[in-house]
Amino acid sequence: MNLVFMGPPGAGKGTQAELFHERYEIPHISTGDILRQAVRDQTDVGRRAWAYMQRGDLVPDEIVDEIIKRRLAEPDCARGFILDGYPRTLGQAEALEALLAGRREHLDAVVLFEIREAVLIRRLTGRRVCPTCGAIYHLDHKRPRVPGRCDLDGPPPPAGLPPVDGPPGGPLPEARVVPGRGRRAERGGRPPAHRGVRQVADRPGGRAVTPS
Repeated sequence: MNLVFMGPPGAGKGTQAELFHERYEIPHISTGDILRQAVRDQTDVGRRAWAYMQRGDLVPDEIVDEIIKRRLAEPDCARGFILDGYPRTLGQAEALEALLAGRREHLDAVVLFEIREAVLIRRLTGRRVCPTCGAIYHLDHKRPRVPGRCDLDGPPPPAGLPPVDGPPGGPLPEARVVPGRGRRAERGGRPPAHRGVRQVADRPGGRAVTPS
């Protein structure tokens, strides 16, 4: 199953991608994560990307395309993948199409996450990311067990976090699924995240349907 998740930061792409990964054992590939990893590993393409990143510039398509090409060639992508944050431009979309055609593969679905602006702003302004491991927390509904310290490796998130209080909250984003050759299916309301996973993935060929 080859999937692309699209939408603004904070729309829920990563959450849904991790659910897919856990259930179907296909890798969640975040463009930002693999770019940072390439820089940390000081690969040739990572060094080229860092020259742009340290200036605050966008990394050119040809560098991002090369990193994605290398990642999709790894053994864990043999059964499929979830691309999160790629493609972002028409050039990247064309490069992905050519890459998959060369592998005699295709995308099973492109999932566009849509979210109200007010909800998106609340999500992003409350988000905290561990600078060491990348673990994500939120001031409203996902605080660390020890205030100001990452649950996974200990260093404090950038702004520090108050004690945990209150239940998880916040609506899930609405998602529009665009399967196959331009056909569309709509999902409205706010079902649990795992239900959204089933609606997209539990169809022949990974197709999505409008929920009844």
